[in-house]
Amino acid sequence: MAHPIDSLTDTADIDYAGLWASAQQRVLELLEGAGEEAATSTHLPATPAWSARDLAAHLVGVAADALAGTSDAGVSDSWTQGHVDQRSDKTLAEVLDEWRGLTDRVVAFMADAPVAMRTSLVVDLTTHEQDLRGGLDRPGARTDPALDIGVLAFGGALAGKVAERGLDPVRLVGDHLEIVAPEGSHPVVEAQASTFELHRALSGRRSAAQVRALDWTGDAEPYLPVFSRFGDLHETDIVE
Repeated sequence: MAHPIDSLTDTADIDYAGLWASAQQRVLELLEGAGEEAATSTHLPATPAWSARDLAAHLVGVAADALAGTSDAGVSDSWTQGHVDQRSDKTLAEVLDEWRGLTDRVVAFMADAPVAMRTSLVVDLTTHEQDLRGGLDRPGARTDPALDIGVLAFGGALAGKVAERGLDPVRLVGDHLEIVAPEGSHPVVEAQASTFELHRALSGRRSAAQVRALDWTGDAEPYLPVFSRFGDLHETDIVE
């Protein structure tokens, strides 16, 4: 789920590597707590084609590809599924051991990587952390600063789509952040929600009905087709 960042400011003081490492540790604990059987049998509502174990394989693949310089900025289905297929003969423990073995290298890599790549790694991991939490019914980390980074990144993508379609500028307001899309414009439409809910909606983890149910000032309908960074909104409600 790597992606280009359209607009992300005030990045100098963000500890991307620390945010990534903290999220990795949380996900490792969730998966090890679930165990092989549950991780293999639990399919995640936000990514219904994948089990929790498949999701782990993807996360390892993202880290490995970043280090190898083979990340797919287009986020093709074949790229993401390749991470799963390449590790289909490994146990959950082996997949997690592979991920742990990359930790120090990823942290070192992020120290000098472009902001777009650092952001991509953090946003991918923390988005999928919430996918995993939803599937395992283990809510948490909903105020993690990494979610702010995700909302800002996804908001940059939304801004481009709003401009392309000639929609009225829109403001998104979270817990302690706001985005104007496109940046510098004068919004006439506004949507308010928790940063967590904005993050889940902007990453396509909510249905059109759920996005419509955000606290809107103005008409939500024109924005529903462009709200998700990754194409269509979810077909059914995802309640987490």
